[in-house]
Amino acid sequence: MGIILGLVGIGFLLIFGIVAYSLFSDAFDKVAETLDEQQKSQNDQVAPGVEDVGNLAKDTGGRVCNLKVEFVGSGTGESFSDDVKLWNGNQNFFGITAKHDPAVIHYQWFCVGQASLTDMMLFSAESKLMSLASLVENNLLRTTDNVIVRMYFTGDSLSNGRELVASKTPGGPVDQLQFSNKIVIAEGTDYPFSFNIPVYLYDVTEDNYLVDYWNDQYIFNERNPGHHFTYKICKPGQAC
Repeated sequence: MGIILGLVGIGFLLIFGIVAYSLFSDAFDKVAETLDEQQKSQNDQVAPGVEDVGNLAKDTGGRVCNLKVEFVGSGTGESFSDDVKLWNGNQNFFGITAKHDPAVIHYQWFCVGQASLTDMMLFSAESKLMSLASLVENNLLRTTDNVIVRMYFTGDSLSNGRELVASKTPGGPVDQLQFSNKIVIAEGTDYPFSFNIPVYLYDVTEDNYLVDYWNDQYIFNERNPGHHFTYKICKPGQAC
């Protein structure tokens, strides 16, 4: 009888131990996940200092200019679906619309002493009116909801490797290292649609830059969302 009670007691302890381990193990895992997430959030919040990484005119001796960058391309979809694919550049698999602009990026510098006062004023006015209408080719495919196409980009100087830095507004702090803008393609818009997404940068150091750009939501040139592409932006009147 004593042996049986002992075995029962041992079995009870084993079951209790397993349950306790399971409970505490989950708790420890959750604590670890929380700490890990807090660390990631903290890392995200600690941005590099612009003075340390930014390509600044005071260091290069170059001019300070405004810069307009436009991402161009097209979007395709499936009938009565919210699946969207984005296309940009000039490759064989485009041919999706006569309105497709194969240029990838259009850019224009606005430098004091080079751009006219009227050009500078138009640049500032355009940056306040970023709402653009979308396309219109007639066929049976059309968007089933609003489609928000946003492009992100950063840049590195081809001269010294320092980062493209700019201000969001005229006379604002020159502290922005990542840039973006979006266009909204309205529900019911026919596929394929074309897009033109302008981004306005103030107080950029005139230089040659390698731009790194991406979209984080849609398949882009048959690459998964978030895939990074590159493009060169050259000084006014120069090739790079």
